[in-house]
Amino acid sequence: IVVTTMTRSSFYYSILCSCFLFLLSSATTLAAQSASRESSNEATAQIPATLLASALNHAVAHMDENLVNQIYSDNNVNALYKVAKSMYANINDNNDNVINAVQIFHALAEEHHVPSMIQLGFAYSEHDKPQAIKYFVQAGEAGPDAPSLYNAGRLLAEEGNYAPALGYMRAATGTGNDMSKTATAKEGYQTLSKHLQTVDLSLQDMVDIFPYADLEDNFPQNEAEKLWNAAMEKLSRGKDLEFVVKKLSELQVGHHQQMSPLQTNFLRRILVILLGKMNSEL
Repeated sequence: IVVTTMTRSSFYYSILCSCFLFLLSSATTLAAQSASRESSNEATAQIPATLLASALNHAVAHMDENLVNQIYSDNNVNALYKVAKSMYANINDNNDNVINAVQIFHALAEEHHVPSMIQLGFAYSEHDKPQAIKYFVQAGEAGPDAPSLYNAGRLLAEEGNYAPALGYMRAATGTGNDMSKTATAKEGYQTLSKHLQTVDLSLQDMVDIFPYADLEDNFPQNEAEKLWNAAMEKLSRGKDLEFVVKKLSELQVGHHQQMSPLQTNFLRRILVILLGKMNSEL
């Protein structure tokens, strides 16, 4: 068995879909941020002339004159972002506007504009989850932005990549000062954890997920971590299953009170699988 940090599963899991619209608000609250600039009010972006013309035409027809001036004079990032959001929202008005809006978001994301990364995450979330995950991760880490980290985890869970899913959800619980968003991330993490206790997972899956299966990131540590690492080192080479079982049994007996319910569940199931392998080799 190869110990990695990524898992694959055919089980499709959708978690807390009702939270999706609530998380969209993060794109608005972050509209003043630009990770590569000291002041996003002064930030400018280089975009193709055709996209700039499309944004100007839409702004002239539908939006405030100040936005038109900001785009025309200096390609202001926040002004372009606001116009692109309006273009994207008016899907019934002109489908070309939607395409152009996504292209503008791409151009702004290349300038490290976090809200545009978030918009791209939502734009791709229905039809291209790997791309959506990419942009949510970028936004989550660049912000840092808890809803984006949570959305990355949620989509990874839907793809069956449970270890990084729990990792990003856990990271979201400790990011930012918005308690409602932190609570949503925590609830999502706990819901996924309970779900995984009932899912038929391989030995590799459970080994990969185990380090992320504690919301507080407190276990394993110290002596418990030494026992886990010693067992995993042998297991990764497929050797000395008796030693692996011994170390994991010591972990189970000596540190069970420190484990999360999901870790307790996984450790029991891992030991059952390993003992079955040992019996089959007799």
